[in-house]
Amino acid sequence: MQNGLYTATSGLLMQQNRVDSISNNLANMNTNGYKRDRAVFSVYRPEDKRYPQNFIRESHYNKTIKNHDILKNPTPKILDISCGCGNFLLEVYDILYDLIEENLYELKGIYGDDYISYDTIHNHIISKCIYGYDIDTEAVNILKKGLKDKDKVS
Repeated sequence: MQNGLYTATSGLLMQQNRVDSISNNLANMNTNGYKRDRAVFSVYRPEDKRYPQNFIRESHYNKTIKNHDILKNPTPKILDISCGCGNFLLEVYDILYDLIEENLYELKGIYGDDYISYDTIHNHIISKCIYGYDIDTEAVNILKKGLKDKDKVS
């Protein structure tokens, strides 16, 4: 089931890349010296050692989260409506934790000393930033355990 979701996500991202390329070509076709862009696609082959989890880490979504301005919005809402055992949300958790930790003193300066501390980063992310849903309760329990374990590590 999860591989099907990864395949669907990959297809959506590739089609978005194709649409971006076409729109760029249309917008610039009358510009002197412009050469058209072409979207090039490749096939996912498991024997290449490119695993779906690596795809998640390198996705546009995670790049967007890494570039999030945590000072302007310290509670970004990240929802995974088919979270499974939480590979995406666990990765998002790590990114948000790093962003908050790197900007902790600035956040305190903007929102007050009581807003957040090193001891409350975990609860802040869990209660205000990441949300997941799945019909597989076993998978959700694995995600919950993974998030609970993150608190012990941090």
